[in-house]
Amino acid sequence: MLDMEVHNADNAKVGQQSFQTSLAPGQSITETYQWIAPSTPGTYSVQLGVFSGGYSTNYYWNSTAGTITVNS
Repeated sequence: MLDMEVHNADNAKVGQQSFQTSLAPGQSITETYQWIAPSTPGTYSVQLGVFSGGYSTNYYWNSTAGTITVNS
């Protein structure tokens, strides 16, 4: 399972999309997540994780995968 999250400056989750997919070692995939930007300007972090089904095992987590800047 691939988990994509968007967090605000206080690290509160403001968006999340999970994708049920199977990956082989070294395999790359492309997924699309359409996030509606909030009216509150600021910098938002993109966080990514790879888990087993039901989130029981965390294989990989990146809390600094990217940033999104929302302007006023």
